[in-house]
Amino acid sequence: MLLNTGNNMMIADIAEGGSHEVDGICYIGCPNDYQTIGIANVLTGKVNATGALASAFVRDHQSIPAVQNVGGDYFADYEIVCRNDDPRYPGKEIGNIGTGSFGGADTYNGGMYIVEAEGIYVGYKYYETRYFDAVMGQGNANSAAGATQGSAWNYSDEMLYTFGHGLSYLDYTQTIKSVTVDRSVNGNITAVVEVKNNSNQDGKFLTQLYVQQPYTDYDRTNLVEKSAVMFLNSAKVDVAAGKSKEVTITIPTKYLASYDANNAKTYILDAGDYYFTAAAGAHEAVNNILAAQGKTVADGMDAAGRGRSRQRACWARRPRLPKDGSRWRSPRSDPNAAARPSGRSPRWTMPPSATAARVRKRTSWCIWTTRYLTKTGNASSSPAAACW
Repeated sequence: MLLNTGNNMMIADIAEGGSHEVDGICYIGCPNDYQTIGIANVLTGKVNATGALASAFVRDHQSIPAVQNVGGDYFADYEIVCRNDDPRYPGKEIGNIGTGSFGGADTYNGGMYIVEAEGIYVGYKYYETRYFDAVMGQGNANSAAGATQGSAWNYSDEMLYTFGHGLSYLDYTQTIKSVTVDRSVNGNITAVVEVKNNSNQDGKFLTQLYVQQPYTDYDRTNLVEKSAVMFLNSAKVDVAAGKSKEVTITIPTKYLASYDANNAKTYILDAGDYYFTAAAGAHEAVNNILAAQGKTVADGMDAAGRGRSRQRACWARRPRLPKDGSRWRSPRSDPNAAARPSGRSPRWTMPPSATAARVRKRTSWCIWTTRYLTKTGNASSSPAAACW
């Protein structure tokens, strides 16, 4: 089944275990004529499949926080405001549906009112963070809030295919050999990843680099938003059958920073352990990080991670703050930016209706999940593992 679309779709019925399960699904986006040749080469096995999803496919879109926060709410007193010509809104057209026109007056349309209460927690940053919190026993991440497939939220039930998910015809492993972090303003993170082709055919392979930033007491106090895992960059490399090759991945160090809207009013880089991992998708990355922190399937993980194993799938680096104790500030920071409403949530709840009440101190979340198919770079399939 080829998905010739530029949008995410609800495809649970054709995925593994669905009522109309198909043998294979290939997301091709909206290709041009030349790109279709590449698609044919992948489908016929002429070249190895090295694509990966740039967004998550979940079972039910109603569980997406951003979907819950988009429109659909109305001004209960808009008729009173209009009738009395409220001096707070001079010359403004106020309504719930159908207000406004091209080149017309400014409008306030309740039906299109949006409060982006999800903050940074969109796509994989929401689902993987909630999964991580559930395994770590933080907040009420396993509660019923936002669950669409049962009485309690379960990542494996909600998610279909995670960010970075993709399959490979050829079995391979990716192992971090080293990570260096230049903490100067224009510095880079440089990771060297060894890709080993375990098959008997030459092929091209994809390696992905992820990181977990430390979530500190300062972050909790000041409601700094951070996800449990963050994609950094990727690279592809040709490797001969049975051979290994090293590939270097770089990314500006400033991308490790997080925006502190409530106190520093700028980007900050916290001191602490930064976990770097090479993984076949965001969910495998989270499991590697959990394993590096001592967690196992017995703690609620849906698949074992490699952690700090012999293959060094996960590295921990501890950047230090300047001697004066000040926090690193990014040159991209905007001291006049509006404060974001929330930080990493201690509890998980469904978002309230789109009103001012939603601008809150990161106390709640909305939810999603999916199921995992075969992991890229792993010869065995794991139908029960979580992914999206």
